[in-house]
This record gives sequence, C-alpha cells and structure tokens, in this order.
Amino acid sequence: MKAEVAELFRNKKAQPQSMLAYGFVRRGEKLVLERPVLAGQFCLCLQVGAAGALSYEVLDAETGEPYALAKVPGAVGAFVGEVRSACLEVLREVAERCFAEDPYRAQQTERVLRFLREQCGVQPEYLWADEPSYAVFRHAGNRKWFAVLMGLDGSRVDPALTGRVEILNLKATPVQITEWVERGECYRGYHMNKLHWHTTVLDGHLSDETLFSRITQSFLMTK
Repeated sequence: MKAEVAELFRNKKAQPQSMLAYGFVRRGEKLVLERPVLAGQFCLCLQVGAAGALSYEVLDAETGEPYALAKVPGAVGAFVGEVRSACLEVLREVAERCFAEDPYRAQQTERVLRFLREQCGVQPEYLWADEPSYAVFRHAGNRKWFAVLMGLDGSRVDPALTGRVEILNLKATPVQITEWVERGECYRGYHMNKLHWHTTVLDGHLSDETLFSRITQSFLMTK
C-alpha cells in the first residue's frame, strides 16, 4: 500500500482551502481527516503538516490500535486486501480533490516562491494554459513584469543542459548581465530581451542570498 500511496501523491501539492472544504480540520499546524472504512470497522487517519507532506494510519475502530498489516508489503489475504482497497479509494479521492499537480521540483524554486510571496508581496500568475509551469510575477500597480519562472527542457536554454530544469528570468543592467554571463552564473534572457534580462537555472549553483538580491533589484528596477 505504501508504494500505491506514494504514486497517488507523487508531484502533487496540498491545497489547504480544498482540504478544509473536503472535511479536513486544523489541529495545530496540521490538517487532519478521519474517515471510517470497510463499514466502520477501521478508521483511516490522514495528516498533512505545514510542509505539505502527507502521512496516514489505519486504526482498528474498536481498539483504536494501528492495523499494521495494511502497511506491510508482504501481508496477503482477502481481508487485508479489502482493507487496503477501501483505504486507497479514500486516498485516491483525496489526491484528486485536495491536491494539485506541482509544476516545480527544485528545492531552490520553492525558496524563491516563498521569497516572492513574503518579501515582494506577489503571487505567481499562470498566463498560459498549455504551460502550467510558466509563472509571471508583476507589480500590482503598473503591471510590469519583474520575474518569470519556467520549468522546461534544459537544452532549450543551453545544449549542454540535459533533462528538465527550472529557470528564473530577471531584469538587470546590461553591464551586470554581461559580467554574470562571463562568470558562468547565468544566461542571457531566455525568450526575453537579452540586453536587459538574464536567466538563472535554479539548481543551487547560485546562493539563495545572491539570487534574492537579484530578485530585489529586478523588483525595484521595474517599479
């Protein structure tokens, strides 16, 4: 069952408002759901912490003790199979109704998104339905863009990059961009004006401190 649950929630992100509407309740920093399964013989308890990670436990409704066999890969039998199937049915619905596809994978991307929300006061805008990982960040007043986040095949930025990467486009002065490109810290703007925009791959090669400083500069340059 562990493998099936991992697959259900792979690359998915918890949506707190949807979870509360579905029936989750807040307990401290966690969102918790308790659902009876198999005609009330068991209780499936789900918890989602502040970081969005989901954990679950199958409890015997009569004793309140964990039904360990539900999580034991080698446990077989018709009854164990029924319990697992009933739990997976609930988990499948939770994944569909309370979680959304997470278009981003890189840890640095998550930190960048947090910085943009908390320090710049902006939320991502997804303007292209066919590109769910392309997000624009702009000022509320003049509507000017100051950052663009993208998830794409690295070879589109640099033939030497293989596999999927996440990139951030920011504004800077032409002199700065030339200097940073020569140092190998970034590329000239991908799908942007290459004189005024630069592209950084969010793989951790550039420190968060430096990256946040460049986000702030782009933010101020476009106010």
